[in-house]
Amino acid sequence: MFAELEVPGTTDLKELQRRLYGKYETSDDRVRLMRATLLLASAAREEDRGELATLCAVLQLLLRGRLELDEECVSQLLAFVVSFETPDPKSVPVAGVVDAVERCAGSNGLSAAWKESLATIKDRLSANDLKPTQSLRSLARRISELCDDSILSRLKPDDGWASLMVSEITMMAPERQRAWDPLLRHAATVHPEPPARSWDLERGEVDERAVIDDTYWQRYAELMLDRSCATAWAEQMRAHIAGIGEQEYRTRLLAWFEAVPNSKPGYLSRDSLNREILRGLLWSSVDFADPAFARAIGAACAFLFKKNSPLGVTGVRLLARIRAENTLNQLTVLAGRVKAASQKSLIQAARQRVAARSGLPIGDLDEIAIPSSGLTELGRRVETLSGFSAELVIVGDGVELRWQKPNGEPQKATPAKVKREHKSKVNELKGAMKEIKTTLSMVARRIEESPLARRRWSYADWRQRYFDHPVAGTVARRLFWVFSGSGMRAVGAADGDRIVSLTGAPVAITDDTVVTLWHPIDADPNEIVAWRRWLFDRETTQPFKQAHREVYLLTDAERETGTYSNRFAAHVLGQSQFRALAKSRGWQTGYLGPWDSGDHGIARLELPDWNMRAEFWLEGAGEEIAQAGGFLYVATDQLRFYQPRDAREPMPLTDVPTLVLSEVMRDVDLFVGVASVGNNPEWQDGGPGGCYRDYWHSYSLGVLSETARTRKAVLEHIVPRLKIADRCTFEGRFLVVRGDLRTYRIHLGSGHTFMEPNDQYLCIVPGRGAATQRQSEVFLPFEGDRTLSIILSKAFMLAEDVKITDSTIVNQIGKSR
Repeated sequence: MFAELEVPGTTDLKELQRRLYGKYETSDDRVRLMRATLLLASAAREEDRGELATLCAVLQLLLRGRLELDEECVSQLLAFVVSFETPDPKSVPVAGVVDAVERCAGSNGLSAAWKESLATIKDRLSANDLKPTQSLRSLARRISELCDDSILSRLKPDDGWASLMVSEITMMAPERQRAWDPLLRHAATVHPEPPARSWDLERGEVDERAVIDDTYWQRYAELMLDRSCATAWAEQMRAHIAGIGEQEYRTRLLAWFEAVPNSKPGYLSRDSLNREILRGLLWSSVDFADPAFARAIGAACAFLFKKNSPLGVTGVRLLARIRAENTLNQLTVLAGRVKAASQKSLIQAARQRVAARSGLPIGDLDEIAIPSSGLTELGRRVETLSGFSAELVIVGDGVELRWQKPNGEPQKATPAKVKREHKSKVNELKGAMKEIKTTLSMVARRIEESPLARRRWSYADWRQRYFDHPVAGTVARRLFWVFSGSGMRAVGAADGDRIVSLTGAPVAITDDTVVTLWHPIDADPNEIVAWRRWLFDRETTQPFKQAHREVYLLTDAERETGTYSNRFAAHVLGQSQFRALAKSRGWQTGYLGPWDSGDHGIARLELPDWNMRAEFWLEGAGEEIAQAGGFLYVATDQLRFYQPRDAREPMPLTDVPTLVLSEVMRDVDLFVGVASVGNNPEWQDGGPGGCYRDYWHSYSLGVLSETARTRKAVLEHIVPRLKIADRCTFEGRFLVVRGDLRTYRIHLGSGHTFMEPNDQYLCIVPGRGAATQRQSEVFLPFEGDRTLSIILSKAFMLAEDVKITDSTIVNQIGKSR
């Protein structure tokens, strides 16, 4: 018997699984093995042979693989389980057989014979002497749901969108419920048509552990986008929708899509009726050229990709086809939220298809498609609902929803009357708030990257797409721009609807004026100082560092090394924090672990507009291993540049364009400044085992980086204007704050605090202390420097150290109680 199956005569499941899956590699092989095992198990059952336990274990392992079985095989499995008077699920594959019945039954329900077999199994599970565990009760409930003729009863009820759908349909009149049942059954039968060309990965499930080049992922993306629902299936779905009423169907479907991010990930990541019905409902919306649907599908995709559900791929296919005005925007936002190479390639291919339909370059279409979210004037939208005024207003890089009573007085929250009478409008306003916040971040990122992308606009296009856009304009008007043409060049900024120079004179515009983003690398020091003063005089906070942007130039040491820079070498970074930050800046980086040859890795930044790439070298640091198996910490090494992009040998640093060198080094400085373990205020002892003690102290007291020097320049301008100015001075790398109990030195790079006279370290975890509220009222000329905010918070708190009540800080200072 075992010689025929070539499996070990043992119930060791790990060894059994290794042998089985090594011998029987394909699904067809395993189905044939299951049929043979069933025949042998039936014989063993009748003859009461000792091999039955092993054969049952084989069946359990095969059923875990969720094989595609036909009705005959499922019937044989049911008959095998029914043959046991007391089918103990621990030894008999009851749960796996129930899974197989669910998959094979699909949306058509069960035959009378299958229902009878399942009822017998359920009765025997309840009647035998087995302890009534939670798993047994769950199994019995699943069998009861399978035997119910209603498709709604077979859905997992505690599943976000499905719970909402079930509750809405069950509240309908019986005849209306009966109209929905065939639609949902039909939705569960959707299967994407295969692309014209074959693909070697089943169901788009990609193993990305292998090293695969960009061409592979490009081919993958193209083939996946070619897949669509079958035409016959779509026609039948349209008929079902017509029977319900298209308007009612659209309204309910949109609400269910919006509830997808509240779903149970497990129900959507593995085979289940919930997942198959949602797949069909998604495809049913392909004809709905509605921005609300595109927005809901985009949000659902972000959730589905995060939870590793294949339905994320379905959502991207839909966004590539739906002809709503905001589909490109939704794909662009989604591209910034995913990490896997397959997902990024798929989304980029979908973006290109949307752009191809319009006949415009994708960069232009990105800008044209920036959503206004209903704003009718710069940074503002007003609605009147039941006599109340709702105002959406952009404030800095955020958005607020403000309410006013009919008499003009402020209303703190959404009025109850408005919630009752305008529920859909209130939801739409809340959705617009989320969209605006995402758009602001996306626009700021796109503009910030424009110098490296060599982006330039005609004045008319720039004015329409950015300066006068109701959302993008709130970003563009806080920045400085270069206007050139007809032999002239001028730098200008917004003054209301005008564009003026530093002197306040209007910038001359001609028909051939071209607009680019101003960058300090092209300006002399006096001009940079003047524009910084402009920001302070008008208290304008820029969406990112522009006037205060760090500029990195080659050092003598780098000219000496020739093809690499060690400026940011020998730092220790938290790997997860570094990878998240690097990916947010467009760098590609793998996950370093003990499996890597030489513990070595490289973070890459592609610079296609310069036909270059940059590499930042890393290696594993220490012996600490994360839960996922990789290194907790990585050590930094060389920074190199390559031209052309596929070159194997690095180029001389002296040949790297100054803008490229500066921007890439700024990124790397940011990685070190944020992810370094030296920033951890609780690591004075050097972290695990004290192995980073020397590094922590050298970082805490070290020479200021370019970022830290910029921070110092800003503080030197801000501090004299503060209430605590008479208690603050600057000494080299430190802001010195005189309290009533002690004098404190705050390092302008790390933000760490030391107390005089002996430089005793003062551990303050960011966020503690009453000074945080007062710091938030201080004007800062740019967004995004958290360490700058922390230093100001500490300064406010320590200047009034007698008022500190936090015991962990008080005990360190030595204040008498």
